[in-house]
Parts: sequence; C-alpha cells; structure tokens
Amino acid sequence: MSAGGLWIAFDRPWHETSVVNCPICGRLILRQAWEFDGGAGRIQVCGESCEELYESYWKPAHGTMVGQ
Repeated sequence: MSAGGLWIAFDRPWHETSVVNCPICGRLILRQAWEFDGGAGRIQVCGESCEELYESYWKPAHGTMVGQ
C-alpha cells in the first residue's frame, strides 16, 4: 500500500517534445505522475506500484534516491 503519495498532473503546452521516464521502471510518464517522499526529496514515478518497488527493492539495494 502507498505511504502517502499523491497524483500530480503535468502542465505542459501541446507542443512540448520532452519526455519523462519513470526513474524506477523506465516507463514513459505522459499526463500525470505519482509523487511521494523517497527520503531525500519528492520522487515522481509512473504509479503507486513503483513506490512499492522503490521501498522494497531500490532503496535497500541502491540506497535513497535523491528527489526533486
């Protein structure tokens, strides 16, 4: 279960060409991202399942990810 994240919508113009990828799984994040506190700042991922993956795998294996 999620530990207190929230969905945020990206406010981008229609002509924006930059892409955002999930830092945990690599999937493309299109319109909204799941944002949560990763321990060293806010992290934006593609969904709640990536927050769980961060807590169960990434953080123990690689340490705390520096957020925004």
